[in-house]
Amino acid sequence: MNIYQKFISLAKEKGINDIQITVNKSSSFELSLYHHEIENYGVNTNITTNFRGIYNGKFGTATCTNLTKDNTLDIINDIINNSKVIEKNEEAKLFLGSEKYHKVKTYNKDYEKISLKEKKDLLFNLEKEVEKQSNLIKDVVDVAFSESVGETIIINSNGLNLRQKSNYFIISAGVVVKNDSDEQVNYDVFIDNKFENFDMKEFAKNIVDKAIEKLNAKPCQSKKMKTIIDRECIATLLSVYTSWCDAEQIQKHVSLFEGKLNTKIASNKLSVYDMPLMKTVYAKWFDDEGVATYNKPIIKNGVLKTYLYTLETAQKDNTEPTGNGVNAGSKIVAAPTLIYVKPSKKSLEELFEKVENGIYITDLQGAHAGINSTSGDFSLQAQGFLIKDGKKDAPVSLITISGNILDLFNNIGEIGGDAKLLSNGYFVPSIYFKSLSISGS
Repeated sequence: MNIYQKFISLAKEKGINDIQITVNKSSSFELSLYHHEIENYGVNTNITTNFRGIYNGKFGTATCTNLTKDNTLDIINDIINNSKVIEKNEEAKLFLGSEKYHKVKTYNKDYEKISLKEKKDLLFNLEKEVEKQSNLIKDVVDVAFSESVGETIIINSNGLNLRQKSNYFIISAGVVVKNDSDEQVNYDVFIDNKFENFDMKEFAKNIVDKAIEKLNAKPCQSKKMKTIIDRECIATLLSVYTSWCDAEQIQKHVSLFEGKLNTKIASNKLSVYDMPLMKTVYAKWFDDEGVATYNKPIIKNGVLKTYLYTLETAQKDNTEPTGNGVNAGSKIVAAPTLIYVKPSKKSLEELFEKVENGIYITDLQGAHAGINSTSGDFSLQAQGFLIKDGKKDAPVSLITISGNILDLFNNIGEIGGDAKLLSNGYFVPSIYFKSLSISGS
């Protein structure tokens, strides 16, 4: 009998009917350079153990770093005392487990073979590779490598025993370029758990090329324009849009998707999926409550297909949880694991041709303050490029895009085919919108 089973046995003796233990283990490593010298080097290890037990019909919780013989009784008492202050009237039930789990591999053993020297060498070589791309480079900044190894264990008194281990690394770099009249900055990030997938030369070239093409940007004329929004900016807008699918927001009457299930909310060109079982570094085959995850459409051909449920919100609506429970500190919230927008086969260049004359938005600033999550209205500072005669043209800056997200996603002209996994857990393409208000000079 291991320490977790002993804890469950003792908790039952003390009157806790059912109990669940969630253990999150993580270790991380960070390395960054500045002007060919190591600026930061750090290693961090963390263990968090969360307990959730039912005492006299109420849930009680407790948290510690690591369960030991010495703190077992204190944790049990914390659960009991915590349950006594709970005011919720819902019946407390511990999740028994899903009927079936579809395991997905998220840990790459081969990555363990990569030495610290290889990681350092890669970073120093990357800095040099970026520097040699152009004589317009003023500085190379934020060259960094980080890696993370995580393991989640969920055990409960009903026999549930789940374990998932994952690992990944992130490489990032930025560059400052300058000519006689302007200065611009560009950054990029690469995330994976296969070391061999990183193409240093391509990564360095893209960072510098994208910085240089921004030089001498100017505001454009204010008017409504055909607009292509870059995939990273689409991810920013979708983070607000998909948050309205949280069943808790529906139940609290603060979601713009309330009463919209199985109705058309967007262009029939838009299909948005939650893809936790897609083979990426973000894959999860069970959520933070132990519920099996599954791939599902959130919006299919413009129709809202599902809300996202935790165990608690599912119980309130007498439905099944969707495997989207995320531990957000003191409570569980519902959130998508990996947002996937179904792409077309059209390249970005083909989208430019379709637009003919318009604007291509590549950068958004101030999204946190500039998007109203209760109305969907947005007003955001932006940068990008004019589109002229079907091709990307002069760079533009100091402009503002404005509108409403609901209207925007109802106004899709074409979905792009340039989908890419981004470092924030979105796999999305660029999208062409028929009209968007642009404020410039």
